[in-house]
Amino acid sequence: MDNKFDLKAIISITAGTIILILLNIYSGQGTVIKSEWVIQACSVVVVIIAAIYGMAAGMLVPFAACTIYGVAMRDPLVSREIIFLVFGGMVTGHYRDKFMVYKGGFDRPQMVDFAVIETAVAIIAWICMYPLGGFLLKLVDIGTSLKNGLTYCGVCILAKLCICLPVLLMFNKVFRKKRLIEDARKEYLYDRK
Repeated sequence: MDNKFDLKAIISITAGTIILILLNIYSGQGTVIKSEWVIQACSVVVVIIAAIYGMAAGMLVPFAACTIYGVAMRDPLVSREIIFLVFGGMVTGHYRDKFMVYKGGFDRPQMVDFAVIETAVAIIAWICMYPLGGFLLKLVDIGTSLKNGLTYCGVCILAKLCICLPVLLMFNKVFRKKRLIEDARKEYLYDRK
């Protein structure tokens, strides 16, 4: 699974894209859910896929989902969502080899690294990029935008630590069992020669 797309990666990318599109469609149906909360839910999906399948998958899922949704629904504000999601997917995917989820090596040091990296991503995205983007695109007061960014940053950190960590631990167990079975099979074949 080293930097190549297999069938599982393609299915995960497709499923992630569909989930992001459905979340955006649901939020656009006149519900009380703000787009920033939808971005939080989408970022959880993107982080999980990027931590397992790498940077290309982490960037491809939000780009494809936001492009399809933006064209289908004629929603130009989706470009703001792409920036946050692609940034998060790119950074998380870049550290995929450090997390080692796909190898079954997601232990305590990797969990701490994940928490630190995702906290830094949330701070950069919601405290730096969000207020600046809100000020430049909407001409919203920077103080109000910064206050909202702080709230969304806290929610983002909690979502990534309370949802992504358990899901990644679950995937880690699956990949660890798979690796142990493959190692036992190789050892058995080696002993037979």
